[in-house]
Amino acid sequence: MSPNELNHVRKTLGIGRKDFGRRVGLQGKSNNIWIEVKRMESGERDIPESVAAAARRLMEARDE
Repeated sequence: MSPNELNHVRKTLGIGRKDFGRRVGLQGKSNNIWIEVKRMESGERDIPESVAAAARRLMEARDE
């Protein structure tokens, strides 16, 4: 999944970076989660396959 695709998923779901990060399995302090999602969306950090898979599942659940 590309950074743009990850950003598109989050915006399509209409949720903030912190909520999105928690829903895709990121753990830690709220501010750190927000920063990690921002870095993934900007391409500054690789998107782990586990995060990409969770994001796809969220979109599939939305479409059902």
